[in-house]
Amino acid sequence: MIIKVIKTEQELDKALARAYDLMQMDLVPDSDEYHELDVLSVLIEKYESENYPIAPPDPIEAIKFRMEQTNMSKKDLAKILKYESRVSEIFSGKRKLTLDMVKRLYHELGIPAQSLLKGRPIDDTSKGSWRSISPKRRERMALPNTRRISTTLLLSTAAPTS
Repeated sequence: MIIKVIKTEQELDKALARAYDLMQMDLVPDSDEYHELDVLSVLIEKYESENYPIAPPDPIEAIKFRMEQTNMSKKDLAKILKYESRVSEIFSGKRKLTLDMVKRLYHELGIPAQSLLKGRPIDDTSKGSWRSISPKRRERMALPNTRRISTTLLLSTAAPTS
């Protein structure tokens, strides 16, 4: 079989069928079939990621999913977030995640930060955030010729450049 870049749904169907057939065999590492399956897997993944992108989950759903995986209660989550009364407010959408909460969830539960930040307003007025600094002080701290500063950037790690 000649392997080429997958460009259509028909080509995808053929590649999937061939990959399935190869997976049913007892492949020997370094054999032609083994390498064919390896290349087909890469091509299938590339086509599917371009044509069927999977959006990151809603941050609250990501938290609930991880809680379910680890049999964690809301009380356990409250201990991690350090805000016992706010867990139900966060789940109901009445309160936004703060950057501090995002960091805690990332470090304690291993939830990817991009999942926690995706599509959800962030309360970045917590201590140490860029917006909590007065506009005058921000002006003095601003770095010349830099791109927009992300709210996830910790100010303590930013060093002025000349």
